[in-house]
Amino acid sequence: MPDPWADFLKLCEVKPEEVVNAILEIGGGATADGIAKGILEAIYYSNPSYWSGTFPFIPMPILPDKLPPLDDTLVAVVGPIVAALGALAGSRDAFRIGAGLTLYGVPSWLRVLLSRVLSDPISEVGSAYFGYAPQKRFRVTLG
Repeated sequence: MPDPWADFLKLCEVKPEEVVNAILEIGGGATADGIAKGILEAIYYSNPSYWSGTFPFIPMPILPDKLPPLDDTLVAVVGPIVAALGALAGSRDAFRIGAGLTLYGVPSWLRVLLSRVLSDPISEVGSAYFGYAPQKRFRVTLG
């Protein structure tokens, strides 16, 4: 019976002669995702009044004030999809490119998400981060 975990680990394995190729594939994937994000941002900021509310610059259908817009979400999900398809097909190259896409897209999406969540003026952390005067102070205790 095939072991999917062992197959996944084989995809992650890098032989000494493949190191440069692996770095180029992962770095190329991350660079491509960054370029795609930059192009979408340039398109949006070329005329924000025109592009606001048009595809892909639309809010997410659930929690539109907290979740990043669709363009950011699309950039974030491409990497995991490519990596998963590469893993299913057994293609190391596609898997590595997908991993690189994920290395840029997902943290970028999380940054937008956190900046939206922390921008709440009653949050002390968000207030300090975005320069708002704190409206309400609270203390978080762990444990």
